[in-house]
Amino acid sequence: MKIGKVIAISWLMLQLLGGIATAQENTAQFSLIGKTDSEKTLGRHYTVNRYLDDTCTKPKRGSRMYRAKYVDDVEVFDTIDIPSSEPFIFQVDYEEKRRDTERSCSASIGFNPEAGRRYRADYDVSGQVSRCRITLYDVTEGEVELTPEIVPETMCTKRGANGNSNGVPTHAMIERF
Repeated sequence: MKIGKVIAISWLMLQLLGGIATAQENTAQFSLIGKTDSEKTLGRHYTVNRYLDDTCTKPKRGSRMYRAKYVDDVEVFDTIDIPSSEPFIFQVDYEEKRRDTERSCSASIGFNPEAGRRYRADYDVSGQVSRCRITLYDVTEGEVELTPEIVPETMCTKRGANGNSNGVPTHAMIERF
């Protein structure tokens, strides 16, 4: 191999590794666990979206973080990188179908992630969808519960007539023909 090719490949590797280091310096890791105690459902679904502020401004691309259909009691979502240069605001929408109703509950929180840290959110739906909430943890060195810095009053996606309050469930009757 000629010395010029070796130098070019070495330069390219340094650029790639430098980009990885820069990305790690500007990001944190985030994971989500969804849990429900609901029984006798025909299907359970999660959608998780990211917003830029508590007025529901979506990023130019990449608003949806997770989507899972027909999940079990506990759903563990993949770990993703999130920017540490801006507030991280997300909303979890849970929906389940039953024989004659659809039940749903949405909750949203935000925080200012620090670069290099690892965070986990637990989204709990309880009382057969009578309440839902998000608990945030820093899991970098153990498990430390964090107080969310941003708690929007209303949800960015609205389900049903009363479905716009944070952590308040909605139940809609399904009309069968």
